[in-house]
Amino acid sequence: MALLAPSPGRLAADASGAAAVEFALVFPVLLTVILGIWYTGWAMSSGGEVRHAVELASRIYITNPNATNADLQAAVTSHLVVQSRNLMVHHRS
Repeated sequence: MALLAPSPGRLAADASGAAAVEFALVFPVLLTVILGIWYTGWAMSSGGEVRHAVELASRIYITNPNATNADLQAAVTSHLVVQSRNLMVHHRS
């Protein structure tokens, strides 16, 4: 019977594989937290850029009340395209 179940003291002293198990348990949680922080920052930055583009359109409309919807949409779109290019990482080979 002693061969089938090792004593509790012997199991406590045996730490082989403990680091791998701890890593396997902690790594997904840590990765989720890090990516969550990054995505939250990215979303806040994107929201700020959209607000800035809308403010730009309102400034254009205030200075030129004859501006058409197409003019305002072009200004907002061009601002957002330029800002999105600044946020993207391009890999050129």
